[in-house]
Amino acid sequence: MAATEMIHNILYASGSLRGKDWEFVSSQVTVVVNLSLRPDLPPDWLKGTLLLWEPLPMWQMPKLPWLINLVYKINRMLDKGETVLVHCTNGKHRAGLVLTALYMVRYRLGRERALQEVRKRKPDLSPPLPYLRLLDRLEEQLSVKPDSKG
Repeated sequence: MAATEMIHNILYASGSLRGKDWEFVSSQVTVVVNLSLRPDLPPDWLKGTLLLWEPLPMWQMPKLPWLINLVYKINRMLDKGETVLVHCTNGKHRAGLVLTALYMVRYRLGRERALQEVRKRKPDLSPPLPYLRLLDRLEEQLSVKPDSKG
């Protein structure tokens, strides 16, 4: 894993955490948000890092309240000075959904603009079509002016 810095010094994204990845977590991260179906298995020596497991099945559309709740939780942690790593199995689809939603909320961006911004940092983020539709619903909920979609 190579963690990608999404917001300078406070937000990172990656795929599954293995081996030496935990050294990075230990030295740089205070909160790990795992969107994978399997819980993280950190080494015994890891101390002081909060592990949040928010499993998100790829085949099941999350509810908008779940997404809003998670994004606001992450946003509050960032505002309190926590350093957060968001990850899923490959660091692309589920992480793409949550990171795009976080940018929409944190920076008051429409879906397309938020996607552009997260992809500047991590070009392989690719929320699948059902997730994009959920982000459209979030855009409506936030009353953010939609970006040009095409």
